[in-house]
Amino acid sequence: MIMSNEEHSSKWDKEYSKQGIPSSIKEEPSGALIWAMSNWKFISKNEYPKNSLDVGCGTGRNSIFINSLGSRVIGFDISKSAIQKANSRLNTESNNITFEVRDLSSGLPVDDSTIDFISDTFVYKHQVDDEVRKFYRSEANRVLKEDGKFLVSLAYKDDGYYGQCPIIENGGKLKKIIDPEIDVGSVLFDLKELVEEMSNFFSLEMLLDKEKEGIMHGKSYVRHTLATIWRKHVKR
Repeated sequence: MIMSNEEHSSKWDKEYSKQGIPSSIKEEPSGALIWAMSNWKFISKNEYPKNSLDVGCGTGRNSIFINSLGSRVIGFDISKSAIQKANSRLNTESNNITFEVRDLSSGLPVDDSTIDFISDTFVYKHQVDDEVRKFYRSEANRVLKEDGKFLVSLAYKDDGYYGQCPIIENGGKLKKIIDPEIDVGSVLFDLKELVEEMSNFFSLEMLLDKEKEGIMHGKSYVRHTLATIWRKHVKR
C-alpha cells in the first residue's frame, strides 16, 4: 500500500478537520508521554531531556508539554493543516519550539547525536512500508545521543478498534490493516514482534501495557496500547 506524500498529507488534513481519532481531538498531552516523562529521572542522568524531537507532532500538544519541562523541541508532521494549528498555539514564551511540515521518509531534521529524546505516539504504526520503518529506526539511532531515549507508543494487535479493521492483502508476517474511516494503513504488533523489529538498533528499557475504554470515530472501544521506551545499542 504505497501512496504519494501529497495523498498521505491530504488524508491527514481531512482527519484533522473531521477529528475522528484522539490525536486530532485532544488538547492535553498523550498518556504515554506523561508516563515517559514521569519516569525520566529513573532512566536518565538529567531531570528531563534538553533537546527533543516530536515525530508526527500533529497540532503540537505533546511538543508544548515537553517544552514546558524545559526542553527545546522540534516537531514535524506531514499534515499542513496540523502544523498550521500547531504554530497558532505558540506564543512569545514558546520560542524553543519549532514546527515544520515534513514527511518521515525524508529523514529526521537534526544532526547526528544531538537529541536526548524522540517522542513517537502512534506514528511508527502508520508506516506500513517495511523499508520506511527500517529507515526511520536507523535515523532515530543516528540522531540520538549515546544515552538518548526513544518513546514508541502504538496499538497492540488485538486493539479493540484497529484489531477489527480490514487486513491489507500481502501484509507479510506482520498484521497490516486499513482504517476504513480515514483510508490510512497501520502495522499492528505484539510485544515480541516489536522487540524483534527494534532489535537492530535498540533495546527495550521500559514498558506500559494498557487497556481502557476509548473513543475512535465517535464510538467506544476497548483500546489496547503499548508505550515503550528504547535505549540505543552502545558500541564498547
